[in-house]
Order: sequence, then C-alpha cells, then structure tokens
Amino acid sequence: MKSIYRYLLISLLFLAYSPQLSAEYIFLKDGSIHKGNIISDSAASVVIIDAAKKRLTFKRGEIHRILYTELTMGKMLVQKKNGESFTAYMVDEDRDSYTFRNELYKNTEFKVPRLDVLFLAERNPSGLKGEADTESIKLSWYHPYDKMDKYNIYTKKSKKDKYTLRETSRRNTYTLEDLPSNTRFFIVVTGVDSKGDETPYSNEIEVTTKNIKPHEPSETVYTISSAGVRSLSWKPSVDPDGRVERYRVYGIDGDDKKLLGETKNERFDVRGENRFGKLYVAAVDDKGDESDLSRAQMAGRYKLVSFYPGVIFPMGKLADIAGIGFGGVFSYSLSNYYVNGLVAGIDLGFYYLTGRDSYEELRKETDYSLLVPLMFSVGYRFDVTERISVKPYLTAGAGFIYSDYTSIDQISDEYKDETLFDAGPAAGAGIEVLWRLGYSSYISFRGAGIYLAGSDEGIYAETGVGFLYRL
Repeated sequence: MKSIYRYLLISLLFLAYSPQLSAEYIFLKDGSIHKGNIISDSAASVVIIDAAKKRLTFKRGEIHRILYTELTMGKMLVQKKNGESFTAYMVDEDRDSYTFRNELYKNTEFKVPRLDVLFLAERNPSGLKGEADTESIKLSWYHPYDKMDKYNIYTKKSKKDKYTLRETSRRNTYTLEDLPSNTRFFIVVTGVDSKGDETPYSNEIEVTTKNIKPHEPSETVYTISSAGVRSLSWKPSVDPDGRVERYRVYGIDGDDKKLLGETKNERFDVRGENRFGKLYVAAVDDKGDESDLSRAQMAGRYKLVSFYPGVIFPMGKLADIAGIGFGGVFSYSLSNYYVNGLVAGIDLGFYYLTGRDSYEELRKETDYSLLVPLMFSVGYRFDVTERISVKPYLTAGAGFIYSDYTSIDQISDEYKDETLFDAGPAAGAGIEVLWRLGYSSYISFRGAGIYLAGSDEGIYAETGVGFLYRL
C-alpha cells in the first residue's frame, strides 16, 4: 500500500515539474519516437509523461532505444574525411561511432565510425535577426553549411498560435511588407534543399512593428485677449493605429524651446510666457509618440485702418516730368474673413512730386505734380513670430495725375503755362513687414513697385512706414 502511495506521489511531482526537466526520447521497434519525462523505469516497462501531460507506458520488448540527450529533429550534414558527404538524421552516438537514419520514423539505421567523420553540421538557418519599421520587418540570417535552394519564412502573432508560411526567399535576406503597424510578430526561418527536404526552424525572434505617429493638429490658431492672454485652439488630431490621448503646447524663441503645458482638450491658454515668439501644438498617442509640430497662426476676423507716410521714386516717362514725391497712403483692410491669413483692402494715396526741367528732351519744365492712386490690394500674412509677420500682396486700381508745367511752343518758341490732368490704370506688387506693438496697434514697413498707364505712363516705387490700428 505504501509503495502505491509513493508511486502516486512521484507521478504527481513529475506532472508538476516536468516543464523544468529535460526530456528523454523513446525509440520503438516500429520506428515511432516518443518524447517525454520518464517517471518509471523497470525491467518490464518504461512509463513517461509527454508534453500533453499524458501518461504513456511502453513494454521493454517494444523499445529499441532510450535517448537521454536532446535529439536534433532535422537532418545533419556529415562531412567525411575522404571528401564524401551525406545528410541523415543522427539518432545516437557513442565513443566509437555515430548512428544515423535516412528516414527518421523508420527503424533502419547505419553507423559511421567517428574516425571517418571530419565534422557534423546542423542544416537549419541560424542567427535570424529582424529590424522593424512601421509596416515592414527587414530580416537576415546565416546560411547553413549545406547549400539550400530556398528559405521558408514563418510567422505568428502569439506564442499559442501555430506558425504559418508567409514568404519564400532565395537569399538569406528578406523584407516582410504590408504589415500592420504596432503589432508583435514571432518569426522563424527554415531551409529547403534541392530534394525538397526542409530543415528545422532557425532561432525564433520576436519583433514588433513600429508605431505610426499621430497626425499633427490642423487649423492651429491663437487669439489674444485684451488682457494679453494667448488662447490656442485646433482641430482634433487622428492616430492611424491607436488613439490620441493628449496635446502638448510648446513655445519657441530661436534655439529656446519649452513645453508650456499639456491638455486633453483642443484648447489651451498661454499665460506668463510672452517671451516666446512662436507657439506650436503636437498630438501625443497612447504609445507616447508625438506628432509633428503644428504652427499656431493668429486668428480672428478683424479690420485695420492705417496710414503710411512715404516716398515714391518715378521711373520711365513719369520720371521725365516728375522728381521724387512725398506723401502717404490711407488704408482700410479686412483680415481673416474667408481664409485665415488673407488680407484684402482699399488704399487711397496722395503724393506731391517735385518738378523736373525737361527743356532739352520734352521742351517743358514741370513745376510740380500731384499723384492720387486709388488701389485695391489682396495679400496673405505669414506669422514669423508672435509679434512679427510678413505680408506679400498684389494691388490694382487707377492713378490720377495733375501737373503744372511750362512748355515752349515748337514754332514760335514762346513760353506757355499749362496744366495736365490725366488718369490711367495701375497695377503692381509689394511686400509688407508688420510688428505688433500691443493688442490693437501695429507698425509696419512696406515697399511696392507700381506700373501706371496713361499719357505719362511709367513705373514708380513707393516705400513707407505705416501705423495701423485694429478695430
């Protein structure tokens, strides 16, 4: 009775701890091979527990061999000292010889003396490595010593799954493509020789494809309250292979970059950090990866009234009757009404142009001229910093000229006092640099080139320093 209890106790211990024990192989005379842990070994029978926790009993008369070392379940390359080589399954060895089978599960064996063998080599690929990207894994491995016609690549997504053939390669490198991002893969490789025999698996690797960053926030804008607080807002970001968990707001001034705060909402108030000229927002996903930075642009519809005292420089025919002019331009414009950054307005200018002595060329002398341009302009404002922006613009309209001059009659050579009033279409392009002084006030510098058609057609360049007020 005590022996029965002892036997049951030993069996339970083997069941509990069998994963930690090395397995034995039972070779039967019918050619079959059974792997397990021996729990009973007597003159009459051998009892093992296999990987499925099943208890198997074999009579001594059925057993051909018991192997107490690990068995390589793939063919070995055997290189003999006489130059001959062959592949076979090695099923046993002793001090004097190796025992092989051509077919693993047939009980037909042959021996080769150790003295005749130069070396033995496993035929499976080795050193498998993988380098992951978001949608691909680049694989490489070492060739076995024995030549292979091709390699089979097997994958699975969890330990409990079975490997399935995914790709075949003629080389010892391959890139798995069109993979889902942020996904774990288990990968092995086998070799296939010219006879179609497939080797055992290579080493197993576990590789996870990289996470795709979330998209950067869009339509990122900021407004400034009367108290000077900058409030940022943006459209929600999207993460292709996860979810966006929060947003980070950064302030940048030259090389100085600072995290101003984080939020789970699409809005953030910046307080007490006015030294940063540029504001950016980035999305952060559930893996902690950050999107590209989205630059915040000043937003909100508003109107501007302005005055630009300036100077103009006539060229072409206009320079024949007029010198440098002084005056200014009154402007009324609308910002951000249809597109954020778009500025459209109307300009009315008035310039006094100095006279020009043109007796030799035109036989007249201009005392002075007056130029009144009425122009419509449209431009787009780019914020360089929180306070500085640049606006290239196009302008078109009409120019009105009044001149008081003295001419010489072609026949009588008499001097005559005359006046000229002319009007013609005008068009040009320019650029303006704005600097915000406060919430509602700006100072700017702008320059433009204008073509003026008419009897005194020509080009003039205008430049001025402007004072703007936000309504």
